[in-house]
Amino acid sequence: MSIDIPPIGGSRHERASRSRGTPSTPNDGSKPGTAPGAAAPDTQVELSDHAQTLQRLQQAIQAGDPVRLDVVDQLRHQIATAEYEVDSPKVAEKILEAERMLKDDA
Repeated sequence: MSIDIPPIGGSRHERASRSRGTPSTPNDGSKPGTAPGAAAPDTQVELSDHAQTLQRLQQAIQAGDPVRLDVVDQLRHQIATAEYEVDSPKVAEKILEAERMLKDDA
């Protein structure tokens, strides 16, 4: 998997020159409008398997179900009134399951 990364808006010197209305001429051999050491417009980055997994998880979360405010309000009330009971073995199992999933992808 690769991602194209556009260059970022130029060096501090170039931004200052633009704000004063003076032309910018880099002295490091790079093209005007690019920061020294900045990636070329066609630069590609390879993501590790772990980074790809995190990216898929983030996309899945964003595509997931919308927040159910009625359930959130009910849980808040239970927590505020000390009625909410944590199922510790279930929480521990979910933590271990998530850790195993991350290790399998590494």
